[in-house]
Amino acid sequence: MCSGMLFKEAVVSSAITRAQPIALTGLAAMMGAFFILDDPIFNGLAISLIFGIFVSTVLTLVIIPVLYYMAYQKKYAAIEDATREANAQTNAAPIST
Repeated sequence: MCSGMLFKEAVVSSAITRAQPIALTGLAAMMGAFFILDDPIFNGLAISLIFGIFVSTVLTLVIIPVLYYMAYQKKYAAIEDATREANAQTNAAPIST
């Protein structure tokens, strides 16, 4: 945003940048829980752990960026429009010699 990036591009870019580390961390934790699936005592814990990590990873990668975009879209749209108008006026101003 400070570098002139549009709000939508900034949200998508940040989500893409963080996707790999978040997905790999969630996958590693889920794979660790697969080892206790065979144990009858910890079977329920393993299932809860696997699906809980899966749901939280999906929330982090998809739902949170979408909610952030929806919440702040109007605020940053007004700022982007004002910036676009200022740039258009600056570029349209006649150059005096």
